[in-house]
Amino acid sequence: MKFFLWACLVLIITIILSIIPFHQKKDLLIKARYENVFSQLLRPMNWKNWQPDVKSVWQHDSTKVYTTNRGAISIIEAQNLRIETKLNGFGLDVEKNTKWANEHYSFSVVTNQNHRYTDIHVITNTCGYKWLMALLTQKSLFADLQALKQYMEDEKAYYGYNIHTYNAVDTIVMVEQRTVSIGNRNSAIAEIRQELQAFINKNRLKITQPIMADIRALYQDSIRIMVGFSVNKAVNPEGRIHIMRIPKQAKMLSVTYEGKYGSRQAAYSVLRSYMRDHDLLAPEIPYEKYFDNKIPNSDTAKVYMQIIAPLQ
Repeated sequence: MKFFLWACLVLIITIILSIIPFHQKKDLLIKARYENVFSQLLRPMNWKNWQPDVKSVWQHDSTKVYTTNRGAISIIEAQNLRIETKLNGFGLDVEKNTKWANEHYSFSVVTNQNHRYTDIHVITNTCGYKWLMALLTQKSLFADLQALKQYMEDEKAYYGYNIHTYNAVDTIVMVEQRTVSIGNRNSAIAEIRQELQAFINKNRLKITQPIMADIRALYQDSIRIMVGFSVNKAVNPEGRIHIMRIPKQAKMLSVTYEGKYGSRQAAYSVLRSYMRDHDLLAPEIPYEKYFDNKIPNSDTAKVYMQIIAPLQ
């Protein structure tokens, strides 16, 4: 009889503890700027980039994700999913309802002492049952914001391009530069390339990297063309050809782009954003390196290339 009473008492205490609500807290450091992090949270359509449930629906059928804004309140809806967020000063209150569970958490977002980083302070409402289920299923109660952290710190995911910082590999470059009318662009590029190739052959040089170029408009009817080959050793320049030296310890930032040549400005925009986000300065204008060794002859040409910016 006593055992039965003790068992009932333990069962009652367990049931009470499992339904009594309590708070769990967690601090997250995200290695990204405050304004970039808060933009992902504040704009409901951005949740498709990182929130696991919204992202899954969006990737399967983007027409099945709906967003609504009502002042400080934003709503994201999809099949078996509803997320409502409400501004709470420096953060959000979040109510998330799925087919299997209801969650509520709130958080504040502040700039870290390192101004390029962001601190998030999270409080989630839970109970013993939810805590135990999360433990058994190995699902974090803070999964949403941990997914945001992973997304923001993944450069390919956040910026959409492969971005690298490295020591210079093009340390000795034979370069020729001309200013020509726009109509003579392609013929001038072909002539420059032939002159550079003849000079390299004459001096028995070895080309060590794909061809590089910087082609930009100067006025309405003229462009400046600069073409270069990285070579294995320095020789005396001649004629219109000159030598460009880059120290081996020089830092370079590159963005890899693949697509139509005329659409590459999106990659240039990402390069500028990345430099701003990481407090980087480029004392010189970026140039392009073409992995197939072909300088594109039109905006519709398909390219696989790097945009390279020497860093200060």
